[in-house]
Amino acid sequence: MYFCSRRASASAVIAIGSFVSLIAPALSQPIEIVVTPNYVPTALGRVGSSVSVISAEEIERQPTESVAQLLRTVPGLTVTQSGGVGSQTLVSIRGTESQHTLVLIDGVRVNDPSTTRDEFDFSVLNTTDIERIEVLRGPQSALYGSDAIGGVINIITRKPGGPPRMSASIEGGSYGTRRVNLSGGTTAGDFSLLTTGTYFATDGFSRVGDRDKGEPDSTEKFSGSIRGAFDPGNGVKFEFGGNGYHQDSEIDGGPDLDASGYEAKRDLFSGFAKVSFPTFGGRASDSINFFMANTDREYIDPTRTYDYVGRTIGVEYQKLVNLGNAGSLLGGTRFENQTATGMQSDMADPTFETSLVLYAGYLLYQLPVGERLDLSFAGRYDGAVDQEGFTTGRATAHYALPEIGAAIRGSIGTGAKRPTAFQLGYNPDLQSETSIGGDLGIEKSLFDGRFMISATGFWNQIDDMIDWDFTLPPWGNYSNIAEVETSGVEIGATAMIVPGVLNARGTYTYLDARDMATGLQLGRRAQNSGSFSLVYTGLNKLEASVTATYVGPRFDDDANTVKLDPYARIDLSANYRLSDTTTIYGRVENLLDTDYQDAEGYNSAGLSAYAGLKWSN
Repeated sequence: MYFCSRRASASAVIAIGSFVSLIAPALSQPIEIVVTPNYVPTALGRVGSSVSVISAEEIERQPTESVAQLLRTVPGLTVTQSGGVGSQTLVSIRGTESQHTLVLIDGVRVNDPSTTRDEFDFSVLNTTDIERIEVLRGPQSALYGSDAIGGVINIITRKPGGPPRMSASIEGGSYGTRRVNLSGGTTAGDFSLLTTGTYFATDGFSRVGDRDKGEPDSTEKFSGSIRGAFDPGNGVKFEFGGNGYHQDSEIDGGPDLDASGYEAKRDLFSGFAKVSFPTFGGRASDSINFFMANTDREYIDPTRTYDYVGRTIGVEYQKLVNLGNAGSLLGGTRFENQTATGMQSDMADPTFETSLVLYAGYLLYQLPVGERLDLSFAGRYDGAVDQEGFTTGRATAHYALPEIGAAIRGSIGTGAKRPTAFQLGYNPDLQSETSIGGDLGIEKSLFDGRFMISATGFWNQIDDMIDWDFTLPPWGNYSNIAEVETSGVEIGATAMIVPGVLNARGTYTYLDARDMATGLQLGRRAQNSGSFSLVYTGLNKLEASVTATYVGPRFDDDANTVKLDPYARIDLSANYRLSDTTTIYGRVENLLDTDYQDAEGYNSAGLSAYAGLKWSN
């Protein structure tokens, strides 16, 4: 029998936190700085929000091309890939929809306003020169506005600076896969620059039907980036950056149609130019950031071509004031223009063409209370010309218990998502979706810090969700008719089994995501999922790891009529330093050749192996 009321879910979060505090005493984390939870650099050990970090070392250890593959090991995340490399890849957080995940590249939002739901397709990305990925879970609209109902994924690339450096790598493997990467950076006086370029291609496999005997679907990618900075050392700093991606993939006509003549092309560019300077005699710092993102998606079938272009351009101003013992205050304003256009080759006029002028203002107050307690309070108003706006808020707390090596953290916030340009083209009277959610967690270290565990209970309710209403004349229309509730538990643990030789890491997520009108589970969300990895560094110059990922049974559709089988996937990887400048690496993916699908009808890669050589000075 289904039951998941707001009161019951909130009580479950509190009970989980209380239970974990009894059975597992606190996690003393190393000092690590994150930027996504509070917009400015903050020690992770003083953040009340739930944050996971994928470091550059972890990315190096698993030399995969896929950003989405790295995200599969983060608790609370659901990755849905519809047919291997180059196919649409969506990520949702804590059971919300993929359009409720805000994606940033170097702080620039890259969700595509020309899509039906303003979501982001991770297939176009690669892992080249990513410094870290920060995943911020829970409603975050109080700082980031629309689309952040589930959370934020911030992809941060390497910054320029330091002595001249160069790197190059080459890789090849299964399914005719090949990859080449070049990067270089230098510093001349106060100016520094870093550039990179990557080529990737794979002959692929059949995305639908018989994976190995059907018509293979290939993918080719080009990407490049540039980061620059001018820092004369007087507190004034100028930074700029740009990231460009092009992907050309052969696709099939649908989950039941393995046929040639279907192609998808995707282009993404994001960039920014930012100037920072001190004010009030150094007691405050200001910044002005100009940003833009452009996505162009082209779909080709045997009879016509569809082209969709989404563009965002704007400016954001921030001021951070140091209040001494009273904490700090961050204020900001943002103005942007979003445009979306759809074209069809057999039609003279656009299928849709819309433009939104958006503005926002926000405040964040951070207050340390003694050495143990850190509080934060945030509020934001988002407006749009000729549309109604919305107001959101967030509060967080982090309480340290150093005497027992533990910490308690919690957050509560509201979220909102405005209708997309595509949806407004059908129904201009749509209202924004809204949400309220929170989490409560504990972190604890045991055995002199060799074992660390964290557990978080969470809950989120989304109201006025936009869905297609078939009852509206003449053939249906978009309407604010849906309501969804998600709740669950996220657990993470790390262990130094043999210090300096063998380390372990594990995650587990229990998720209950329901349609409140029907009581049915939301499609493609497993109630149980997790990962486990072992890292071996016992031999000089060698590092090897094994990672197992488990996804439990789930339904492919919201009507719960098509069930997807559970699966476990095992991946191996190893790196060996031939010299101070040269490393050889290899990986085996899907070691057991598990046959699984993230989406009904779409294949995933079988047992495959890859090897490469990397040089850097």
